[in-house]
Amino acid sequence: MAQIRPRITGRKSTGEKPSKFRDASGATVQIDPVAAKTLASSVVSSPVKRVSRLTGDVSVPELRTQIGYDGLRAAAVAAGRKEPSLRTLQRWVQRNHIPHAAVEEGAQRRASVERLGGVQVVAAMLQRSPSSVYRWQSGKTNRLRGPAGVEMANAKTLDAMREAKAFNPDGTLRRAEVTVTATVEVRYNGQEGYEHRDRKLFRFAEDTTPMSPTDLWELGHALARGAFGDAVGVIERFASTAYPDNQASGGLSQYDDGNGFHFEEVHDIDIVWLR
Repeated sequence: MAQIRPRITGRKSTGEKPSKFRDASGATVQIDPVAAKTLASSVVSSPVKRVSRLTGDVSVPELRTQIGYDGLRAAAVAAGRKEPSLRTLQRWVQRNHIPHAAVEEGAQRRASVERLGGVQVVAAMLQRSPSSVYRWQSGKTNRLRGPAGVEMANAKTLDAMREAKAFNPDGTLRRAEVTVTATVEVRYNGQEGYEHRDRKLFRFAEDTTPMSPTDLWELGHALARGAFGDAVGVIERFASTAYPDNQASGGLSQYDDGNGFHFEEVHDIDIVWLR
């Protein structure tokens, strides 16, 4: 039975207000902050899934391959730790775990710079001095100011999507199968306006309705830069306006604050990029 209740105005348990997603038309839709948080948790806690690659982070064995034991050791020293022994570094790789968050972050930054071509290449790309890149990868600063920060964010996003195998060899975006399981609130402001909650599996694939290259780019870009509210909005919009189940269940085709699928919690997500 339909469950009538007021629109989302923020969860009392967290005190957080909904974030706003601005779609291509310029309209804004409120995104439940819990949906964004649970999407983030699903992505980063899924190391075996390709979607986790969109965070831009790689495994410790991959870090060892990309920056070597010397890079891991340098990240530890830059984070203020005692220089680790080779045996300690080998244990990190074997267990796929670095027990210090600052060291992990520094190692990931070094690997990111290395994948982008090295300090000199990144400095030229950002139009900044090599020393500013060294400071960033060593954790001495967490921000690159002005246009350099934007350029670095864009470069890291493309790097993360490459790591996720999202591109064909010619640089075009691959097709993808996207599956999402979420607790959703279905809203319809028609003549018999209603809303109800349900746990639902969405599967956007070739045999249903695949996401367009534009939607996939927006979703991948949002996940790669950590904009999980925007990622939720992209999925909600597509589910509300293009998913074939809608036509069979009442003809939902509009997405705004009063209509469509609105996620309350994301339980699982995966993206498989197709060749």
